[in-house]
Amino acid sequence: MRIVRFTPVAAEIFLIVDTDLGRPIDHVVNFMRSATIKEDSPRVLDKLQPLEREVQSRKGKWYLKHIIP
Repeated sequence: MRIVRFTPVAAEIFLIVDTDLGRPIDHVVNFMRSATIKEDSPRVLDKLQPLEREVQSRKGKWYLKHIIP
């Protein structure tokens, strides 16, 4: 449950920087209104099935979140 890699868009949304690599995922700021990565990730790891969900930022912008095992 640690940050291993991230995309430029994820860095923008969650304010992640290179020095955050290795940090627990729940240490990053979450600007989403819906379920968090911290809640969804254990489900993906338990079932070994990807999860895809639409999420909305607090600014009203919509994203498609993918979590893969």
